[in-house]
Amino acid sequence: MINNARDLVKNLDSIASLPSVFTRIDKLINDSGSNLVDIANVISEDPGLSIRLLKIANSAMFNFSAEIDSITRAVAVIGTRQLRDLVLATQVISLFKHIDSSIVDMHSFWKHSIATGILARLLASYRRESNIEYYYLLGLLHDIGRLVMFVEQPALTAKAISHRIDNNITLHDAELSIFGFDHSAVGSELMHSWDLSRPMCEAVCYHHRPSLSLNYSKDAAIIHVADIMVNALNFGCSGESDIPPLEDAAWKMLDLSPYVLTEVVDHLDKQYNEVINLFLDDES
Repeated sequence: MINNARDLVKNLDSIASLPSVFTRIDKLINDSGSNLVDIANVISEDPGLSIRLLKIANSAMFNFSAEIDSITRAVAVIGTRQLRDLVLATQVISLFKHIDSSIVDMHSFWKHSIATGILARLLASYRRESNIEYYYLLGLLHDIGRLVMFVEQPALTAKAISHRIDNNITLHDAELSIFGFDHSAVGSELMHSWDLSRPMCEAVCYHHRPSLSLNYSKDAAIIHVADIMVNALNFGCSGESDIPPLEDAAWKMLDLSPYVLTEVVDHLDKQYNEVINLFLDDES
């Protein structure tokens, strides 16, 4: 019997653990005796991952003036923790590539998630956050709990979708009515099972209600605003048919001028297609 989000995550098997390349990189980053070459060597053991990361490093996401022609150089210019987050982003998409398209339109799901990641990254850059790749990763993962619900409880998830339509409410509110918890809680529990950081887990858990986050409300607010913008712009779909309501407190937390939004959307338009192709190539 599924009583809470943790019970649902405990039932997972094929997506219960992250690929070893990420865990090895994470271990090296936290090892004071390791260096950039050690990290680059681990990445280079996976030719497909190496090629993808080099393409990302040379994309409009970074817009470096000179070509990045090696993984060692990519680690040096992007940063170890930032590159770690990009590795995790590419690996997570691979974890869910087996999901049947009859259950959920995975291409549309990832289009929404990637666009949210791009916008979160852009909002973070305007706020001069230190690691903007962290926010790209948060945006990518914010609805990942919904995939778990689709896979593990398809009948109840279908019931939640019908409940949303019948009552003209958001899908996450419908999930709360049917399951007693929503995809945000499931995503947070999944990330916790992966030993990802507490800030990440909490930001995803409260991305629909950032003001309820006790410690990382600003991170949750960035994802909240990015998610709503992407829904309004209709970049893919993760299940919501309408635009979720904006929490006023979340917008105030960002402390950004409304004029920034026009610039952010312009940057999204310039990056979107290239980034989609980089992350979804051969994955969906």
